[in-house]
Amino acid sequence: MVKLQGTTTRNLDYFILPAEPWVRNGLEAFVSLRQDTGMTLADAEYNRRNLATMMRRLEQSVAAFVDRKVPKLPDGNRWLPAKTFAQILLARAYLRGETRADAPLLDQIRAVLSDEGASDTDFSARSMPWQEWLNATKGFHERLRLELRAMVSLHLADAGTGTGGGSALVDASELAAAIVQFNESGKFDPVPEENGGLPDLYRKARELAQHWTEKRLQIDRTEFNQIKSRSESVCDLLRGKDTSTHVARLDRCITGIAEQLPGAAIAKVQAWKQNFVRLGPKFDEGAGSRIEELIVAIEDEDAPTKLMPRLTWMAQQPVRDLEELLTILQAGERAIEELRDHARDCVREGGSGSLDDVQAVGLALRSAVDDFEIEE
Repeated sequence: MVKLQGTTTRNLDYFILPAEPWVRNGLEAFVSLRQDTGMTLADAEYNRRNLATMMRRLEQSVAAFVDRKVPKLPDGNRWLPAKTFAQILLARAYLRGETRADAPLLDQIRAVLSDEGASDTDFSARSMPWQEWLNATKGFHERLRLELRAMVSLHLADAGTGTGGGSALVDASELAAAIVQFNESGKFDPVPEENGGLPDLYRKARELAQHWTEKRLQIDRTEFNQIKSRSESVCDLLRGKDTSTHVARLDRCITGIAEQLPGAAIAKVQAWKQNFVRLGPKFDEGAGSRIEELIVAIEDEDAPTKLMPRLTWMAQQPVRDLEELLTILQAGERAIEELRDHARDCVREGGSGSLDDVQAVGLALRSAVDDFEIEE
């Protein structure tokens, strides 16, 4: 809130403009330059001087007011909220997969200032610390973005006044510097130790910065371990086959046994069939290849080692497809185990012998057929 001295009796911490001639002359000059289209050159020059005088003095008053309102950093410098806002929004954009640490600076600035779109990343497949950061910023990112845009674009003088457009309250280079620094170190710029008289949004930004400082390494470690564990589990279940080949092999096995034993493991067989149908379009879209590339990258230790490139690399990985494939493969394994048990019971009830005996007979028949084909 901005008030002119003497126009309010409320005891609030407003920014009070002194009721002095330079303020009144400057405001009158501003209005005249905006509205008087028939002003002479001499009058226009007079009003520009009055407006310029007000703006110079106003800048000093605003700086003093901000010094009182914004808490100082431990080193005594003033906190620059624009940097913290930008870094919060960039961390969110990184974890949402909207930009990468190796993307051009302009693209990263655009990700910070642009409205969020629908993300292809399914966050429910992420680790809990990863989800916690996105949830913590979910209710505030739009307000932070609007505030940051205002900081960058707000001018102390309007371009239409003929004063040259003034200067932005936040230099765009500060925004770029905040992004570069965060990208390099993975750390936010320092924030005040106390809230002081900060508005709610600024208090929340300070809390989010502290949250990131405390949790960033946990986010990285937990997410990577989860991806690595799931990749290794899928790799073991594939038994040296590619995803499409192994899934097709599972389907042939389950379908073949189910046709011979139609009453066996009905629920698991039906669940498998549903999963198999759902996997088809995903494989057509290249999900299988992406998962295989991820498995190879994990085995070859190709993941970046530096924090921010590593986080953005993980954000680009098909974690939802990986989780779904693991779940489906495990369900297929359980279906086969149950069907195998039913088959063993059938063999046992049909007489003496075992599945090993049946397998031995099958191998002998195959060998006989092979020998016959050779002789032919």
